[in-house]
Amino acid sequence: MKHFLVASFLLSLLVIPSSVFAATFEAGESYALSRDERVAGDLYAVGGDVIVSGTGTEDVTLGGGKIIMSGAVGADLLVLGGDVTLLGTMGDDVRIIAGAVSISGDVQGDLVVIGGTVRILEGSLVGGDLLALGGEVVIEGKVKGTVHAYGGDVTVRGETGPLTAKARQIILEGALIQGNFSYTSERPAMIDDSSRVEGETTRGVVPSAKADFAGLGILFGGLFFLVTFIATAVATLAVFYLFRGWSTRYARESVTSFGKNILVGLCSLIALPILSVILILTLVGAVLGVGGLLVYGLMLLVAKVLAGIVAGAVLSRVFVKEIRLTLPWVLGGIVFLEFVFLAPFVGWAISCVIYLMSLGTLSGLLYRLWQKRDSHED
Repeated sequence: MKHFLVASFLLSLLVIPSSVFAATFEAGESYALSRDERVAGDLYAVGGDVIVSGTGTEDVTLGGGKIIMSGAVGADLLVLGGDVTLLGTMGDDVRIIAGAVSISGDVQGDLVVIGGTVRILEGSLVGGDLLALGGEVVIEGKVKGTVHAYGGDVTVRGETGPLTAKARQIILEGALIQGNFSYTSERPAMIDDSSRVEGETTRGVVPSAKADFAGLGILFGGLFFLVTFIATAVATLAVFYLFRGWSTRYARESVTSFGKNILVGLCSLIALPILSVILILTLVGAVLGVGGLLVYGLMLLVAKVLAGIVAGAVLSRVFVKEIRLTLPWVLGGIVFLEFVFLAPFVGWAISCVIYLMSLGTLSGLLYRLWQKRDSHED
């Protein structure tokens, strides 16, 4: 079940590009949907502060620094944020990635939540299964399905179905586990007299230090990927909004001359660091070499940010036979580029091709600027 929940989370991200065209899109410093407002169809909202008190009849996707969801969602909810509070009623599955998550509403389907702290408060209800991963996981509400909880500390004070937990310390205080309770921890679980486990309680073998480090490596690697994905997505959307005309021309050039840009991008990727290292070794050109490496690193970063916009142009060219650089296509391009590598064999190749297109276009742009500078000096 854990693998099914994780897979469903990733698949929900992958299907965004196919469902975004009959939707409402909102973006800015802040976004608010008042209690009496109702959005028909899917809702996508991004902002520094996002407050949704109204109703989304279909899927809702939110992104921002601080997110408060007190309204109702007819279908699935996907949230990427810093501080997330969920108060309303969700009609189906919920997936949340955030620094801090607090849930006191109702989730009719499955709940997948990844955060620094995860709190499912008293009075909340999860109608399906729960997968919670965090530095601290606290479950005080009711979970009808199976629970998988992983964190530094896991505390259960509510009512759950079968519970599987892995943490440094696991505490049951007034908990009701309707099924088996299996856990892995360096310490025995602390179970007070008011707690009841209706099934069997089993403690797994504590992993070796080597296995523990491997698990931590996977955990931190996953968190690093999520953080970089969110940061890249925010940067790409910022560039698109602030420099829409320029970024549109950039993407068009990347796609219309994709063969040349791939070749230029590949040459830049290989030749620039080699040339910089050679300059450093000559000592005379050491300063230029170090400067070249710095410029190279900056080019890779900028090309990565712009690659999401290029990917949106590629998707629009493939599906509607023309380049359309609107918010739905850019959002689709960002998600597609970050998760296309999940496709066996060809996924990484598609990702590399789009990135090289972006890097090649950027290299050509910088070369033209350099030529213009030389002509002005002459």
